[in-house]
Amino acid sequence: MAEAFDVAQAAIAAADTEQSLYVVPASTEAIVSTVVICNRSSSKVTYRWAVVPSGGAAADANWQEYDTELLGNQSDFRTLGVSLPTGAEIRIRADSTSVSFSAYYVEVT
Repeated sequence: MAEAFDVAQAAIAAADTEQSLYVVPASTEAIVSTVVICNRSSSKVTYRWAVVPSGGAAADANWQEYDTELLGNQSDFRTLGVSLPTGAEIRIRADSTSVSFSAYYVEVT
């Protein structure tokens, strides 16, 4: 088994619009160690993130955090250690384009 350490990073492209942060590639499993959510503005924001087992839009059961408030110029760190199968996806959303997400993971092939 080969292992590759990496990070997926994305800024919210459009407020209140769900988008993809990371999709586990074919013939690969991923172990996500940490998700970081950063508010780059001085205003309070809300954010969501989900793990979708087979990609596509997030369903109610997929959300890990939902409309969580984050104060201005602050970051939240979520330590996970979760395993994701091929095709699983981390989806993100925030009410402002000043929010960035990072997912730190290891891919196992």
